[in-house]
Amino acid sequence: MADTTISGLNSIADNQVIGSLVVPSSVGNSTYKLTLNQVNNYILQNLGLICDVLIVAGGGGANFSICGGGGGGGVLYVENYTIALGLTIPVTVGAGGRAGSQGLGSDSALNGDNSKFNDVIAVGGGRGSITYGASNGDGRGRAGGSGGGGGRSNGPGNHTQPGGGCVPGQGYPGGRGSNTGNADNFGSGGGGGGAGGPGYNAGQVSETNAGAYAGHGGPGAVCLIDGNVSCYGGGGGGGANTGAGGVGGEGGGGNGAGNGSVNGSQGTDGLGGGGGAGGYQASGASDSGGRGGNGIVIVRYKGNQVATGGQSISTYSINGITYTVHKFTTTGNSNFVVA
Repeated sequence: MADTTISGLNSIADNQVIGSLVVPSSVGNSTYKLTLNQVNNYILQNLGLICDVLIVAGGGGANFSICGGGGGGGVLYVENYTIALGLTIPVTVGAGGRAGSQGLGSDSALNGDNSKFNDVIAVGGGRGSITYGASNGDGRGRAGGSGGGGGRSNGPGNHTQPGGGCVPGQGYPGGRGSNTGNADNFGSGGGGGGAGGPGYNAGQVSETNAGAYAGHGGPGAVCLIDGNVSCYGGGGGGGANTGAGGVGGEGGGGNGAGNGSVNGSQGTDGLGGGGGAGGYQASGASDSGGRGGNGIVIVRYKGNQVATGGQSISTYSINGITYTVHKFTTTGNSNFVVA
């Protein structure tokens, strides 16, 4: 059936008459008025529910003692996802990656968990690096939706440790860590990548400059699926010694520790931010980076509620169009069901 444009209608209310249908003479040649609700119901019954879906994975965790920040969780925005009437869609919200701590070991931070809407998967953020030359691994940030930040080097020479790679279309790579020259604890960690931009490199230093700054986390991706302008998947800031810790990227990234402080801050739950890296401390089992923030899945569609699922269901209107919004915020598996 060809589309019909009805002029003179700016803001259409739910029950406003928007057009008419002329029935052939074989059944009475009558004219029936159509409302917006009736049109929406026809679309639902014949084509399925047309949704927009935001999928944000869990952010990567960060390690302690002058390391790279965690990468933000991967972010995907899918428009016009059609779901048949009566169908159940599996939904998974990924948890943020564990923070590394001295009690758990030098390389104990973890990548964030994936989030999923049916067959569409956002990849968890990469964990931040450890210090290059430590006994349990190298100083590269780990790959993820967005990559974790690279770490400093604690051996002689001008080593720089790269940030982790990303999933194209979901995020950006982590920033590079700085070298330490010929002395220990002078370098700083790079910032974790964000869904809207790469992590920042740490400042390059010499063996006489222990006050170098760490890299900031990359910015997250902006989306207004729920009627508000929000940012998701920011990268975590890198850790420093006596210099400034990296600032977490907009979109939930945790701040890295610096200026003599110890523990990095966690990414923000529901935004998928990467964790901030810890600063320098010689000992102490409680020393820790920041864990990654949990992800989220948000589904919206035009009109009144016709589906179930999620921890909250709300509506908002813009330009005369009402949207129903389902938010999945609890980590783990659940369902979105079209009635």
